[in-house]
Amino acid sequence: QLESSLLRARTEVRVGESCMEDAVTQTQLAASGVEDGSVALGCTYETDSSYYSLYWYKQHGAEKLVFLLWGYSGGLKKNEAGKRFSADFKKFESLRITGLELRDSATYFCAFNRDTW
Repeated sequence: QLESSLLRARTEVRVGESCMEDAVTQTQLAASGVEDGSVALGCTYETDSSYYSLYWYKQHGAEKLVFLLWGYSGGLKKNEAGKRFSADFKKFESLRITGLELRDSATYFCAFNRDTW
C-alpha cells in the first residue's frame, strides 16, 4: 500500500495592512495500488504569484527524504526519479507512478515555493 501524508505549508507576506497567503495541500491521505499498476497522488496549491516551484519527495520510514521531481510555473524542470514517475504541473499537481514496485511503498510529500526572481 502506498501512503501519501498530508503536508501543509503556509507562507504569509504582509505589506502594510494587506496579507497574501500561499498554501499547499496534499489532497489524499492514502493511496494503494498493485504491482505493475499505477497510482496518482494529488497536491493542490493556492498562490497569487506567477512564479513558483513545486517539489515531490518520498520517505521510507524514518529515513531521509528522497528528492523525486521539481517543476515550476513553466513546467517540469528536473526528474531524478526515473521514467516511472511523472507530474502534471497545471495548478492541480499530481504525481503519477507507473509500473508500481514494492519499493514504491513510502510516504510522499509535495512542497511549494514562491519564486522571487
